[in-house]
Amino acid sequence: MDYSLIRAFERENVQLADFLSSLARQEIYFFPNPGNAGDSMIAAATYQIFEAYRIKPVMLAGPDDAGPISASTVVLGGGGNLNPLYGGMAGILKALVGRGNRIVLLPHSIRGHESLIFGMGKDVTLHCRELASYRYLRSLAAEVEVCLSHDLAVYLDPERNLSEWRSNSENKVRFEELLLKSKKVNPAKISGRSVWCIRGGAEGTLKAPRENYDISVIFKLGSGPEEAQASAGMMLEFCRLTRSVTTNRLHVGIAAGLMGRECKLLDNSYGKLSSVFDMSLRSRFSCVSFDEQTRMKGGM
Repeated sequence: MDYSLIRAFERENVQLADFLSSLARQEIYFFPNPGNAGDSMIAAATYQIFEAYRIKPVMLAGPDDAGPISASTVVLGGGGNLNPLYGGMAGILKALVGRGNRIVLLPHSIRGHESLIFGMGKDVTLHCRELASYRYLRSLAAEVEVCLSHDLAVYLDPERNLSEWRSNSENKVRFEELLLKSKKVNPAKISGRSVWCIRGGAEGTLKAPRENYDISVIFKLGSGPEEAQASAGMMLEFCRLTRSVTTNRLHVGIAAGLMGRECKLLDNSYGKLSSVFDMSLRSRFSCVSFDEQTRMKGGM
């Protein structure tokens, strides 16, 4: 990994970096946030950071794997899973809390789940990736430790990721196959063009245009080390090919920023994109802007 990125990570996330430094050369349990290709990008960056600190993750697949664990260090992947729209991260936290484990949730957007949070003690640390989540948790005055940190995807080493991705010829073939299967296009169709990457579902706020590339779904491969690396590579490669992107997908915006492509961000249903933009992207990626007309209540 580019050690300038590690230095930036340590400078900008002091508490989290100190914790990870304390785990050097140790085995820890790790549950990567399951989800779309954006979650894969977070996971890919996390594996790079673990490697830099020589941390050895023992992978957990879910609450069933977590149930027998006690008196251990468990790190849970970053993302946007700890809110009322989803149950995956809450489920594994319920399985781990109260068993003498040291639990650290990597930078997350957090809403709701008050009863779960009040059941946590000082052996749990929740890292928030935006001020809205941080202020919410602080307002609860629970015993859990609360920290403010940046979304780990911004520390992904894009040159390394793409170099490793391109070294496996199967990745390019699969990239083209997924575009053909989902959108009936090849990479040349998007090369040098302005494109829309709009999500629907519970977090969506607008109708997708007819020609839309929801690449967080198209390139969803998983959050294990190999799958995350491949999925993140596809996100970066897609954005590299474009001229500009308009999206309400946070990690499409981050991928565009990492590739130096112009990107306009639109908010999601609970203000996640505006909050993370203000916290981490505004000063980091000059090519990424935010459409203030879409800012939702719940952001910063």
